[in-house]
Amino acid sequence: MSLLGEVNRLGLELGQEALSALESLPYAHALELLEATQQKFQGGSLKDPTNYICATVKRGYVPRAGTLSSGPIGGKGTGGPAMGAAAGRGMQKAEAAGLSLSDEAVKALLTVPASHASEILEAVAEKHTELRDPSNYVVATISRGYVPRAEGGGTFGKGGGFAGGGGYGGGYGGGGKSGGSLYETIYGRGKDGYGGGKGGGYGGYSAPIGGASFGKGYGGGPGYGAGGYSWGGKDGGKGSRGGGLIPEDVTLLEKSVLELNEQDLWAGQEISPATLLALRCIGHDDAMELLQNLQSKGMSKGSKGIGNLNNYIQAAIANILRDGPGSGSSKGLGKNHTGNQSRQKAEELGLVLEESTFETLAHMPLRRATALIEQASQRQAEGEDPNIFIDREASADLPEEERAAKEHAKEEKRLRLYPPR
Repeated sequence: MSLLGEVNRLGLELGQEALSALESLPYAHALELLEATQQKFQGGSLKDPTNYICATVKRGYVPRAGTLSSGPIGGKGTGGPAMGAAAGRGMQKAEAAGLSLSDEAVKALLTVPASHASEILEAVAEKHTELRDPSNYVVATISRGYVPRAEGGGTFGKGGGFAGGGGYGGGYGGGGKSGGSLYETIYGRGKDGYGGGKGGGYGGYSAPIGGASFGKGYGGGPGYGAGGYSWGGKDGGKGSRGGGLIPEDVTLLEKSVLELNEQDLWAGQEISPATLLALRCIGHDDAMELLQNLQSKGMSKGSKGIGNLNNYIQAAIANILRDGPGSGSSKGLGKNHTGNQSRQKAEELGLVLEESTFETLAHMPLRRATALIEQASQRQAEGEDPNIFIDREASADLPEEERAAKEHAKEEKRLRLYPPR
């Protein structure tokens, strides 16, 4: 059957340029490319079959040789069977993982050598269930300048740490120059990046809890690996960031930052180590609520709500420190920097609260404020004044000296308003 007949049989609508490109290939290869294109198109991962075929042939089509049914990957610098063998491992892992990439990601893979494309596919296939958008990771990694592991990019070797050893090395570090390795994108920086060896540092982009441009000099020995140590601890050896390789003494704040970065809610922006350290300058409750509010904002608005994630967080931290940080105790006496959330909650429950009550709520963590508002709604249904209830409960949270001072101030105000006769 002619190529045109095969195109019609597969139900593809191709432009003349795609047909011309196919005619430049051996018939068997052209048919194989057509079938792969049809599978990707039917699977929804391909929008423009004509463009895909033209780009694939232009880069140098490599037959699958039975390695992958979801389509070819070309490359530059090598060709023929060697290229197909080099890309085969990544293709097989991608196929086994059911990985589906966008047209843009496929085009990006066609611009790198097949061995690099295979390595990228292996990494994405391994972590695809934890990546919000595998295609976006592929495109971003290649556009930044992919550094293969063989050249020192993002291997699972030893890393550096904070203040001379330990810290987030191991699975996060390893590797070479601060390039765009996909393993760096998923697991962390290399030698010159965050958690790197020989002085490592925070430098570069893409580390799961790393930010950009913090330079060298914070590294030390191996770190965040099988040994399971935390910030500035002993050598942790090698290992990847997964399963039990997170230190046993990792704090809830550190874990929350890791989880937020993995969710990729802000178009590739991640909370940097400097911002994580800044979060430790405020009370634990304040820091956790700030992260929870960020998560809610990211899930509802995504990157539209925040232009620069780290600037946003550090500005909020500065406001908390200016207005008075929380104590970090379980009672959480820090100020609630959540805008009108307490007011909105009260309105939802039909509570009419005084401004002084909202001011009281503003000086406690959001969780505590929300709980009090809900309890006040129940008390109001029972006939109690919600303002009095909230004021009483808030006073009970205060240290004895502050509580006594507040009661004294209230008594003075009462006497001014209602002087004795």
